Amino acid sequence: MATTKQKQPVWPVMRIVGKNIFLIFSFVTFLVVAVLAATNVVSKYALMSYTEDQIGRFRWDGVVYQTKDVWEVENLQKALNGIAGISKTERVGIIKLAMGTQLAMKVGGAAVPLPWCVILSPNDPSRLPPQLRSSSGEVTLAFLSPQTILRSSMTDRASQFFQINYLDARTKNETPVFGTPFGHITQPERLEIVKWFLDEFGSGTFIPDQSVIVVLPKEKFDQELPRVFRLVNELSKPEAIVGNPDEGKGQTEPEGENLAASMFVEVMHLLSVDRSKLFSGWDLEGSRDRTSALIQNAATTAKRTSFESFVSSDLLVTLEKMSQVSRLVGLLTILISIPILWMAWHFTASLTRLVILNQRRLIGLLRLRGVSYSPIRQSLRLAIGMGGLLGGLAGALAGTLLPYGLYRISGVRIPLNLLFTTVQNPWFLAAFIVLGTTFSVLAGRKIIDYMAQITPLEASRRMASSEASLRFEFTTVHLFSLFVGGTKMAAWIIGYTPQTELLQRADMLLNFVAVPLFIYGVSALIVSRTRMLHAILDGLAHPVTGPLKWFAVTDMLSRPQRVMSTILVAALAFVVVVYPRVTADSFYEKALRGLRLNLGSDVAVRFDGATLTGGDLKAETIEWYAANVGRRVQEMEGKIKAMPGVRDVHAIYELSVPGTFYIPGKNYLQLYLIEDPEKFIRSVYYENKLGADRPFEQLVTALKKDELIISKGFASSFDSGDVRAKLLGIGRSASGSDVTSPIAGITYLLPGTPQLVVANRESYASAAVEFLNSISEINPYVVGRLNAKNLGPLNAFLTGVFLDVSVGDGNPDTITTLLNQLNKSGALPEIAAISTIEGESGKLGNDMFVRLGLENMKVFLIGGILVSLSAVIAIAIVNFIERRRTFGILRIRGASPAQLMRVVLAQMMVPVLIGGAIGVLAGLAAGYGLTNAIFSLPRVISILGILDVHLTVRTAVAGIVAGVLGIFFLATLSLSSWIFRRSAREALKHD
Repeated sequence: MATTKQKQPVWPVMRIVGKNIFLIFSFVTFLVVAVLAATNVVSKYALMSYTEDQIGRFRWDGVVYQTKDVWEVENLQKALNGIAGISKTERVGIIKLAMGTQLAMKVGGAAVPLPWCVILSPNDPSRLPPQLRSSSGEVTLAFLSPQTILRSSMTDRASQFFQINYLDARTKNETPVFGTPFGHITQPERLEIVKWFLDEFGSGTFIPDQSVIVVLPKEKFDQELPRVFRLVNELSKPEAIVGNPDEGKGQTEPEGENLAASMFVEVMHLLSVDRSKLFSGWDLEGSRDRTSALIQNAATTAKRTSFESFVSSDLLVTLEKMSQVSRLVGLLTILISIPILWMAWHFTASLTRLVILNQRRLIGLLRLRGVSYSPIRQSLRLAIGMGGLLGGLAGALAGTLLPYGLYRISGVRIPLNLLFTTVQNPWFLAAFIVLGTTFSVLAGRKIIDYMAQITPLEASRRMASSEASLRFEFTTVHLFSLFVGGTKMAAWIIGYTPQTELLQRADMLLNFVAVPLFIYGVSALIVSRTRMLHAILDGLAHPVTGPLKWFAVTDMLSRPQRVMSTILVAALAFVVVVYPRVTADSFYEKALRGLRLNLGSDVAVRFDGATLTGGDLKAETIEWYAANVGRRVQEMEGKIKAMPGVRDVHAIYELSVPGTFYIPGKNYLQLYLIEDPEKFIRSVYYENKLGADRPFEQLVTALKKDELIISKGFASSFDSGDVRAKLLGIGRSASGSDVTSPIAGITYLLPGTPQLVVANRESYASAAVEFLNSISEINPYVVGRLNAKNLGPLNAFLTGVFLDVSVGDGNPDTITTLLNQLNKSGALPEIAAISTIEGESGKLGNDMFVRLGLENMKVFLIGGILVSLSAVIAIAIVNFIERRRTFGILRIRGASPAQLMRVVLAQMMVPVLIGGAIGVLAGLAAGYGLTNAIFSLPRVISILGILDVHLTVRTAVAGIVAGVLGIFFLATLSLSSWIFRRSAREALKHD
């Protein structure tokens, strides 16, 4: 009679073999998903804090520019105030007058032959640059072109009147257009004015270089604006053609020699909103949408009143950029977590071996009892799948709620209603669970394939036959990983960036996998070189194991795959906690060096040229300035150097030379004169990289009395060839003869002179970046010596004097206080500006990627160490289970438990030390390279693009490395103590 084969049930087998597997794989998936979820939360926090930091630098949330319909200024402001969501509006008015041949400026009745006048009305005079600020609230005149000839008699109280008149070309009559008394006169740097607009309004504006800036109170500006606008438009109409009155009648072509005046009006309506209702850093996309709707409403309202008005909002620009990043955070989380995932994979592999060792005898007994392959296979699949799914769900909750709780405890407010909507995007959270479950299922295939086909003979062995036959070889995959990872890290270090779009996309992906690939390749290379590995293990194990070194080293060499896994896991654990900190420190150090070069010293003091010449603004020879102003400057240097804590003082004279060069936006060349090259090098902070053709120190100290150093921007205007072979005609003497000088070399920057230093990228719109870059690229000047005989007859205008004060054992803030006291007492002339390193460094912005890396490091420090530590412990347990009979025999032969504990300790810690060394070195290289990569991203051109990145390793990095190493040591010590709690007989009996 034929018999039918009965189907064996799955659940009874599941209860026997699936319990431990379910727990193990749920734990693995829990760790993977928890790390991904926590990384996603802290990445959102990094974006939130970075965005809030950027937005916190904005004084205003939007600016409505009104360029026409000036009589509607009040109406437009009232309309903007009526928009729901706008809490406050203020106005800043700018009138830019191109004089042409029809308008002329006068100070005290004397002509001022400059082509531009800028009338400025600030909303808050106290926030003006110090050079434009008047302590008494009077009108300030600022001459951006030092070629204006003013005499002290013209600035007497009785003569302090500024006026603009219209000149009638036919009648020669003058019609007053604008006039005002003034009480303060100054010579600021144009760059300082541009910086003020950037700091105050978030965007630059065109400020003509050859101009007079008139700073008016708001009330007077509002009163004068309609009248000046009407007069200029009426009086500057084109004249009829000269000739017979009947000829050309009605034609409006201007005379060839007459250049009509023109007027450009900018009334900036500054918008302030209630950011607490509009903006949430945890909901960047929603914040962008709300801000966009409000700005669009303001634009529509403005156009109804003044059609040609337009709106600019750096708040909206920043939110648009950051919301784009926010949408990609889930993908970035997976890419950033690749090292952790790699560690988890090796952890899972170790657990797989542990499961095989613990479960194979049980599976063998089931097979002897008649259980078929099918229920075993199904129960294993079910256990792994359910464990992965439930572990993933638990990991998702833990990875979200744990950071949430910690942030709330630390005082960070996270809206609970946004926690599982925008903070933790549910789609990405589901993707993390699927990824973690798939991760477990793929890792569990080895168990399923092995257990479902195990034979009773295989089950009776002390170690799997597959384990006994394994050998480690350096394969093509290892070589590829080493080559790709090493090449990308080398590209970081040298600053190489691909040019084509396809290569840039591939390069972006490599940014996330380069370090793990490099570590994988290096670890494999070391383990595959048996002699080298033997020597390393022998040297590191000897101090711990003593006479049992032979056993510890031989046993490790018999399991090269596990040594490889331990080294790799430890290296990845160390690298993920080292490189973010190194990147942040190196980034900030470079930005701070750029700032120090800009200031030149710990304290930088600027004096206006008019202050040092007694009110005269006129062309004098360099000899005259050296004899008259130089004597006064030396007295000032002596008084400052006598202050306690001051090490040295050096002066830089800033002059303007009427030139014959074509320089866009200028009709003069900037000349800086230093007193003594060697004293200059001793007094200022510099870097040899500043020299374009040779080291900066060599360039300056070798500067002869008759030579000049020219800026890189100025050198670019020359024809190709050796610039030093040229003779530069710098200007003319008082008698009209040419003054020439040989060129000693080229510099990127003269320390102590004002430059743009911008370290962030997100705060400015693309148009503003292009504007700032145009300023930075066109910055021509020359550097010479004050006592140069060939420059003595040169006619020039003194713009100002910079005093670079080097602080010894003093405090810059104390020095600043003493300087202000000397200024108030009259011992020093009126100081135009004082800048310190401490004061300016607070303005430095951090970088988004740096902030993201630092926040992720907190997760990696916990999650990464937990995963790597679990992997190392799992490997150690597997090694002991396979070798416990051997350990028992060693104890019977006389080895003490303490000696065997040291063997286990060495077998765990020696590969960890090797991996730690690889990880720390790779972390240092990656941190240095990533800083280079960050500075190579598009940003405002400044001296930061010239400086090298310095590898900066602070004590915090050493503390982190020591802490991680200590955690590994304590864990392995505890494990080795637990392993040998039983006697040798019990170990043999259990085996």
